[in-house]
Amino acid sequence: MSQENVDVVKEAWRALNRGHIDALLTFHTDDVDFRPPSHLLDGTVFHGHAGVRAWWDRVTDVWSELEGSPSLLAAVGEQIVMAIDMRLVGRESGVPVNQVFVNVYTLREGRVAAVIAFRSEREALEAAGLEK
Repeated sequence: MSQENVDVVKEAWRALNRGHIDALLTFHTDDVDFRPPSHLLDGTVFHGHAGVRAWWDRVTDVWSELEGSPSLLAAVGEQIVMAIDMRLVGRESGVPVNQVFVNVYTLREGRVAAVIAFRSEREALEAAGLEK
């Protein structure tokens, strides 16, 4: 099941990189708990498909380009830990930004039920119960 879950997360990233929010949502449960890197700054948590759409609107207001390259760090059962190498370009400034963050994905019945971003690999692995 872990490889199938990894494939689901990678396909979700492919949809996001193409800017296809409807396709992205097909990989998420209706009640997805979505905590992107911005929640580390402002605490904002997005819930459900409407929440992911609200996040996407927020992102595209600020960034003209967004592309993430996920790299698998660990996969155990229903949890996937991936490092995301994110490349962004500011909409108004045109300034490119590269950022790496680590997400923990929790899957339920083959779909993403939670996405939580962490500042470091260690924090993410600990949250997933894979490192102490």
